Amino acid sequence: PIGGTAPAWGTPNTDSDPGPGTTGNGPAVSGRLSRLTASGNVSTGETVLINDWGQQYPSHSIGHLQFGPDGYLYASGGDGASFSGVDYGQINLLNDPVNEGGAVRSQSIRSTANATSLDGTIIRIDPNTGAGAPGNPLTGNANRQRVIAYGLRNPFRFNFRPGTNEIWTGDVGWNDWEEINRITNISDSAVENFGWPAYEGPNRQSGYDNANLPLLESLYAAGTSAHNTPYYAYLHSAKVVSGSSEPTGGSSQTGIAFYNGGSYPQAFDGSLFFADYSRKQIYVMFRGVNGLPDTNNRQIMKSTTNGAVELQIGPGGDLFYVDMTGGRIQRFTYSAGANRAPTAVISADRTTGAAPLTVNFNGGGSSDPDAGDVLTYAWDLDGDGNFNDSTAVAPAYTYTTNGAYTARLRVTDRAGLSSTASLLISVGNTAPVPVINTPTTALRWKVGDSISFSGSATDNEDGTLAASRLSWEVVLMHDSEINPGNPHEHSIQSFNGVASGAFTAIDHEYPSWLELRLTATDSNGLSATVSRRLDPQTVVLNFATSPSGLQITHNSGTFTAPFSRTVIVGSVNTIIAFTQTSGGQTYQFASWSDGGAATHQITAPASSATYTATYTTSASPPAAPDGLAAVVVTGNRVDLSWTDNSNNETSFVIERRYAGWIWETLATVGANVTAHSDTTAIANVTYEYRVKAVNSAGSSAYSAGLIVNTGQITPGGVPAAPANLAAVALSQTRVQLNWTDNSTNETGFKVQRRVQGQSTWNTIVTTAANVVTYDDTSVAANTTYEYRVLATNATGDSSPSNTATATTAASSIPAAPTNLVGVFQSGSGSVKLDWTDNSSNESGFQIERRYAGWIWGVIGTVAANVRTYSDTTAIGNVTYEYRVAATSTGGLSPYSNGVLIVTSPGVVQFGEQTTGTQQIQRGALPAGSSTASAPLFSTQPIIRELAI
Repeated sequence: PIGGTAPAWGTPNTDSDPGPGTTGNGPAVSGRLSRLTASGNVSTGETVLINDWGQQYPSHSIGHLQFGPDGYLYASGGDGASFSGVDYGQINLLNDPVNEGGAVRSQSIRSTANATSLDGTIIRIDPNTGAGAPGNPLTGNANRQRVIAYGLRNPFRFNFRPGTNEIWTGDVGWNDWEEINRITNISDSAVENFGWPAYEGPNRQSGYDNANLPLLESLYAAGTSAHNTPYYAYLHSAKVVSGSSEPTGGSSQTGIAFYNGGSYPQAFDGSLFFADYSRKQIYVMFRGVNGLPDTNNRQIMKSTTNGAVELQIGPGGDLFYVDMTGGRIQRFTYSAGANRAPTAVISADRTTGAAPLTVNFNGGGSSDPDAGDVLTYAWDLDGDGNFNDSTAVAPAYTYTTNGAYTARLRVTDRAGLSSTASLLISVGNTAPVPVINTPTTALRWKVGDSISFSGSATDNEDGTLAASRLSWEVVLMHDSEINPGNPHEHSIQSFNGVASGAFTAIDHEYPSWLELRLTATDSNGLSATVSRRLDPQTVVLNFATSPSGLQITHNSGTFTAPFSRTVIVGSVNTIIAFTQTSGGQTYQFASWSDGGAATHQITAPASSATYTATYTTSASPPAAPDGLAAVVVTGNRVDLSWTDNSNNETSFVIERRYAGWIWETLATVGANVTAHSDTTAIANVTYEYRVKAVNSAGSSAYSAGLIVNTGQITPGGVPAAPANLAAVALSQTRVQLNWTDNSTNETGFKVQRRVQGQSTWNTIVTTAANVVTYDDTSVAANTTYEYRVLATNATGDSSPSNTATATTAASSIPAAPTNLVGVFQSGSGSVKLDWTDNSSNESGFQIERRYAGWIWGVIGTVAANVRTYSDTTAIGNVTYEYRVAATSTGGLSPYSNGVLIVTSPGVVQFGEQTTGTQQIQRGALPAGSSTASAPLFSTQPIIRELAI
């Protein structure tokens, strides 16, 4: 528990203890804020101020720490939730109230059932005590008194706007939006709610919206004014600066800083710098006429930063950033006037070796931004600090004495401006050679696999290196489906001083893979690193609706069915079938083909599978359930069952009260679910239970109340087996079952099914007691199924009934269209498609489109025998891919060939500025600047480290 003694597993003296299920379903961890005391450079004590920030996934942990202008301490923390699926506490290691765990902890301030969590918040505290600072807006428990903002996913970095009481924070988004948020006054009476996970960017987050979670639904019901919208947000699929070469796809807000004057041109005063780690960009948002950053005046400050994770303004007014991937701190300097400083670049054909060691250096990569400028070269090759060893562009130097030498190059232009670069040369020592023995690149892992690793290293001087000189790192590489080829890193685990070990494969959305890195360090401090890419097993999950063309939520996105998603085998995926309106008709969830509730999680199987959501239409509330019954299994468990009298409910709500007291919601279960176990009961207490059915039109009347005394255990054994099971295939997609009930004490019947020839039985539904019929509408055409039924109660299951067999009729799926071609029509801005109709039984054609390599979506349909379609919703400067399928009552045909269409550029989109669009490093100033000379910003390393 949070604040308890940390457990320990695994190998002693390692930096990373795997523990059971560390990537999601194992022990939770917590964060803490401590005050450290030091004597010189030695830590002499730790005082823990706060222990909170619950977390069970390796993501969205504690974030930033900074003193404010008022002298109080400010800290941020992420939601600690899954970065893959819709997480509201289905795996509830932190004992959150039902539907209020996971990412929903970011809204715990608004819960009446949940003790306030610091997950997804920014806090303001007394640095001496850790208590909420005086003047904070909330009262109540200690955590509530600390919070000044909440509803955040991962507020990785924040900063104060100079001269104000404002905090500006970047919030790392999920799959769609990155945010910059503004707290207008750190000491006012308002506590800002930035909306996560109900909102992402300016929009509702579809995955959490469709999950119908009470704490989020109440926020939606309060209207958009009930949360603070981002000051600025940008889509992962869009460029921040229109027309630039920046990548899109993977995105993460990782740095934010204000410029308050210094050596840069006056036009930068008051500007906001912000960094994106995944895109490897630093941007500037110039100050507007109202003194605040102007969201329509953005430029790129620096491209290809290697991954900035912190921005700070130095005491001289220069911008610094932390390059985590490169292991260094970089600085932006400004050169005023017509002449600009050159950039020195040094390389060598070798940097280690035995004496005498001859090294061929080269400074030919150095450059000057001023056309025609001539550079001179000066070298310090012996490491004595004097640039007097050579003036050649590419000198050679022989080192005769063992040791470490720092070779330096200084390049100077005609006006006297210069810059330097350096390189470490190790004489008498060579870098070790690490080797990863296992696993090999042939390994294909699935989520939860224990992956063993082993390796070794040799060194010319030290021989075989001891395990103590080896270190390992496991890194998750996460790519983007929108713009593949631009992955970013998540550090997962590290192991120091071991030659072998094991780690657990993490659950993450695809495309992603693991990278195992082994670093060996010799006795003189030289190191070398090798890495191995480990790809996962993947599987295609297919999703469909009945009727076809409705929408389903899969993890973070909502898509029109049918659609497919590639995921990692063993990954946990959240799927949601939600109430929706199409063609003026409201559709209510009826059932999933796997028997799950409207919102439930599935674990990706090893082979491709199809999940079909069946909907019914509804214009009225459902009928009331009845037949409520209870079995008192133990003093702390009451098994409830009831009869479902409706065919249009989306869920059932179970309520409980102490007899004669106030009703409270105990649980909500999905449509067609007719049983629930109350495991929160207290022994020797009298309760009353009741149940109602719910859909979008409202609630049914309640069932009759049922009084239960938990001190009176229900007698009875396993029920008798049902008999006389019969199965009749009524259509391609429906099999009707009937059986005889031979028991008087069952709480329900388990209906099991398998395809003939398979060995494994799967339970497709559990009915209520006394039910003797079931319609299976999740079957496929032209397939022979076997069925059996078991009676069940709290004691256990009966023996199975006889086996019944049914064969569905063959499909009438039409033939696929072919020869799809398309052309972009610049006059109308539309895309015209044509294809060949190869079928005689289609009812129409379905046209689908996606951004090239992204997710397919239906954009239109045409009638039978029509062989052309015009897409009038295409936008400019985009690469689309199209495909067509024929439709009939039997289903979709296979798809036609795909065709790629590139649309011509249109007007500037996403609200970017239309002037001054050159990048800063190319010499452009923002509109309205009075500075005549063009600036040049160059980055110089301040601290360079050998190890990442």
